Amino acid sequence: MPEVAAGGEADGGGGAERDVQVQVPYGTAVRGGGAYVDDGTGDVEQRIDHQERRAERTEGVGARAVADGIRSPGFRGCAFLNAVAEYPDPDHPVHRAVLAHRQWFLETVTGLLGRAGLEPADATGRHFVMLRDGAMAAGCLFDPGLICETFVSGVESLLTTGAPATRA
Repeated sequence: MPEVAAGGEADGGGGAERDVQVQVPYGTAVRGGGAYVDDGTGDVEQRIDHQERRAERTEGVGARAVADGIRSPGFRGCAFLNAVAEYPDPDHPVHRAVLAHRQWFLETVTGLLGRAGLEPADATGRHFVMLRDGAMAAGCLFDPGLICETFVSGVESLLTTGAPATRA
């Protein structure tokens, strides 16, 4: 279970919000209040930038980086999915911060897919995030090698065929 620390003052009148900081596995922190996410995003952006420079589009959208994370020692699933499961109330600052992070991730992946020429990039991005969520959830339950192989294969197929246009 994540460790939670709360600080700041709540005025009871709905003005100031409490800061809630959640330490999740691998040093990831989610801070509520102003929905600020201090989650190592710079590291993720740096890895995506590094992957984007590679020749393969699969690596360019970060699929291999996700697979590497799943194969890492002590992997226990997605820290963000785990945190939102611990804080299911949509009004809770942690829940809101996780949703803000997920929106950033979706926008980042969609931008990478658009730059790779995949249309519709928004539908393809949603498919990628769904594949990633499944891999992150299953990666700690089953054979991580098989999960990663299936995930990367799914992303490669998505990058080859794209996603059908759907209504958002």
